[in-house]
Amino acid sequence: MRKVLFIPAKTTYLLRNEILRPGLPIESVHFDGDLAAGTFHLGVFVDDTLACVGSFMLSEFNGTPAYQLRGMATHEKFQQQGLGRLLMEKAEKIVFANDIKSIWCNAREIAVPFYTKLGYHTHGDFFMIEGVGNHVVMAKDL
Repeated sequence: MRKVLFIPAKTTYLLRNEILRPGLPIESVHFDGDLAAGTFHLGVFVDDTLACVGSFMLSEFNGTPAYQLRGMATHEKFQQQGLGRLLMEKAEKIVFANDIKSIWCNAREIAVPFYTKLGYHTHGDFFMIEGVGNHVVMAKDL
């Protein structure tokens, strides 16, 4: 059984570290805003196993209130099974219910097709995040 649940920030750290920053200290995945008011974290559980995480931080995009997705990670064993889509669909409902009308992220180059399928659009050019790789801003109006 698959379910999407709210989780504390610290529950995201191991999966973030394993998938997004392998070989780096766990502190490298403690993001500014993880504990800020308005931030929420979601986890997709397959049975009792945490398989996918994402964090959503109250922010701005193009001068209007928005949520920024950070630290989205899916365990290798569970990739390509629709868990990321499930997490994003739940997050979009939560964000919309909070009267915020857009979500944006700094998407890794490899993840652009995933976000595009979900209706996100690129904004601007690719840029390098040192030690992590090429990214581009992507956003979706809800």
